[in-house]
Amino acid sequence: MELTMPNFKPRSLWRVAAVVGVTLFVSGCVTTQQITPSPYHDYSNLNYLPAEISNQLQNANVGQQFVAASSPWGNNATVYVQERYFSASGRTCLKLSIAASNVSADNSAAANNAVACQYQQLWVLNPNILLSASQG
Repeated sequence: MELTMPNFKPRSLWRVAAVVGVTLFVSGCVTTQQITPSPYHDYSNLNYLPAEISNQLQNANVGQQFVAASSPWGNNATVYVQERYFSASGRTCLKLSIAASNVSADNSAAANNAVACQYQQLWVLNPNILLSASQG
């Protein structure tokens, strides 16, 4: 018994390859990934700081402090800029120390710490994330 190769012409091989290639390309383009909203990337529920505070934070330097007449921390809160850095997402962020009007911002026992990051032209208060280490 003799084995023979089918009689394919070079042109028909190219046609078959082209049809297979086009089919793969079209099927790849048609497939789309369903994107589900993530609470970590849902920018509609950000905790924007008031414009007065955003304006102060825009050009704030480390060590600078200012009084915010109306803030999430109460009226006449003293905001102290401790650190300026870039987050992993590339946003400018500030580590803040906030004190009520009757407490010094330098008194860390009475002051609240907060982080604010710039989003578009405004500043957003990031939620506090507390890490606890288990003691063994």
